[in-house]
Amino acid sequence: MCWESTQKVQHLCKRLEVKANSMHLPNSEDIVFDAPEQTKWFTEREKEIVNIEKCLPLNERRELKMAAICGLGGCGKSTLASYFAWKRKQEYEGGVFWFSMEDDRKFESSVSDLALRLGIEANSFDLTLPKLLMWITKLEKPCLMVLDDVDQLKLSEQMHMILSGRWKRRACGHILLTTRRESREVFNSVDLEQSSCVEVFSFSKEEAKRFLRVRCGATSTGKEVE
Repeated sequence: MCWESTQKVQHLCKRLEVKANSMHLPNSEDIVFDAPEQTKWFTEREKEIVNIEKCLPLNERRELKMAAICGLGGCGKSTLASYFAWKRKQEYEGGVFWFSMEDDRKFESSVSDLALRLGIEANSFDLTLPKLLMWITKLEKPCLMVLDDVDQLKLSEQMHMILSGRWKRRACGHILLTTRRESREVFNSVDLEQSSCVEVFSFSKEEAKRFLRVRCGATSTGKEVE
């Protein structure tokens, strides 16, 4: 009975060893794409997209550039950032990472979720965030980090770390903020040039009409009037 038990344990250990060797452990070359799903109702905003691309050009230099989408709540900042991420998906070979900055809880949750998927989550958030940022600095290809809803009047120490920490010196790619703050306020609070802030306003009357026609499916002449 002892011999049989030993054989079973050895067999189980061998199976676990084979399974462990076959497991895929994340590394800095794994591609992550965390942007929200595309909306089929996205219209207009061609000028804003061009302006974002001017602020965030892709070149061969290993550097990290930052830009912001500024505008009132509900004007489509997050949707615009998502559209930009999907449009440039193939060019961000290092991946696209989406972090909610609406409040400390959501920020910690989005960071921890990504770290958990990559297998680099630490015992505390104060250790997980630096570990994740270090992982990002090791990416050989450019990445995009979207910091969504940077609206709090007083940002936490961890939020300041991701916005202006020393890790940025070694990273490659772009950071794109969405915020309700005015461009001059962004310039003062997160050390970002006003020329790198893309203002988003409500639709003009004609833009609103076109959006409404597309959204309602009223593209034929007969339905347009109705």
